[in-house]
Amino acid sequence: MAGIKEIDSKDYRIYFKHEKEDIDNIIKGFENANFLLKKGRGGIKVFFLNQRKIACRQYLHGGILRGITGDKFISVKRAINEMEILTYLRESNIYAIEPFCVIEKKTSLFKKLYLITFFEDNTVNLLEYFSYIDRRKRLRMAKKIAELFWRLERAGIYHPDLHLDNILVKHRIIEKDKLPPLILLDFDGAKRKTISKKDMENMFWRLNRYTEKMKKKDYIKMDIKEKILFLKTYERLSGRKIIDNMRRKYRIRKFVSRMGWIIESFFYKN
Repeated sequence: MAGIKEIDSKDYRIYFKHEKEDIDNIIKGFENANFLLKKGRGGIKVFFLNQRKIACRQYLHGGILRGITGDKFISVKRAINEMEILTYLRESNIYAIEPFCVIEKKTSLFKKLYLITFFEDNTVNLLEYFSYIDRRKRLRMAKKIAELFWRLERAGIYHPDLHLDNILVKHRIIEKDKLPPLILLDFDGAKRKTISKKDMENMFWRLNRYTEKMKKKDYIKMDIKEKILFLKTYERLSGRKIIDNMRRKYRIRKFVSRMGWIIESFFYKN
């Protein structure tokens, strides 16, 4: 954990990437905060620190063993990795939420982990944004998302679970006909590596699976034209030809995705 500073305070260990802040106020805000946003598996706590709004997300295990392992971890590595990747994205001029620190709550045998970031006001996630914009904006946003994925590829960031719910749209006054900026939100499980064509296809399939799932629930309207424009934009930027290969795999992937939704419904009721 090069460049990470550690401080122990009471039952906590705090990991900083940059300058240390007032530890007592961090712990006080963390302990007194309430869950205000029902996002992700564990929800988001929000509190203020030196007049800045802070978001706190707890790490939880997923999958079949979630009911057993819950929020218990042996290592802090997962949270530190996400903090470092978010920092790297910002240093690479890719708009991501700004990480502040990681909090490890020590118990007898295990650890509970929390990522602390600066809160982004005036935002909605892409899922909500796509639910109310018109067809013209959907097509333009599809191109913008493709460019974002291409930039992640160039930066060497692979994210196995990047979808519409963990990309934010920033609402602010912008010039007419310009699209609002996108902010990357949740990079739990992401890693730095040399990105292959297969890696990008896997990221696109995950995005497609989530999109189809939301369409089935009538949360968004989206058709094949937006998807083809997305892929063509990526092909143009990257020089990689992937549409024909993905088209051949589409039917079997669609079947597997549907089976995945059925299995997932047994474990995730919300």
